[in-house]
Amino acid sequence: MDLRQVLLLARITVGNPKDGATTVLSYQFKRQELVEMAILVAVIGVIAATVESALLPRTATGMFATELSSPMFGTALQLTVMAIMAIAIFHGGRVFGGNGTLDGAILLVIWLQFVNFLLQLAGFFLMLALAVPFNLVMIVSAVISTWLLVNFIAVLHGFQSLGTVFGGVIGLYVAVSVVVAVLLSIFGLVPGGT
Repeated sequence: MDLRQVLLLARITVGNPKDGATTVLSYQFKRQELVEMAILVAVIGVIAATVESALLPRTATGMFATELSSPMFGTALQLTVMAIMAIAIFHGGRVFGGNGTLDGAILLVIWLQFVNFLLQLAGFFLMLALAVPFNLVMIVSAVISTWLLVNFIAVLHGFQSLGTVFGGVIGLYVAVSVVVAVLLSIFGLVPGGT
């Protein structure tokens, strides 16, 4: 699969998340390949956040400030969040009768992060070219990302009700936020702290 095909699949995914997720899940990867893809996506995400912060100066607070405090730490943080999400999606779906696999959950979380990176890139250019407000770009990106995740989980586990999955995603966001905040506190890296 070349870059053009990957970008085409990303466009399909945003337009029809279920088809995008089905296509992504049709590819078979070894666990080591999934780990390598996760690292690559995390590094790309940290680079993008660092460049965006340098070009669009604003006060970095909370998780954003913590992530930018060190590229290595930011990469580790992104990998940790992705791992927690994949495990929660897998086990949470199984609890409610889903039939998804852990590798499938990992792959879809990686794909979601990559598509989010492309959305971030598009938003960045909208802010520069059309002076679209940062907050508006962030809200639109968050809505699209949540919609993608809901559909990805539905496809992964074979769920039919997107409303029920949406409720689960809200729970997932809360759970991941709490776990990450606890881990940051344990290691003395409270967001926004010194």
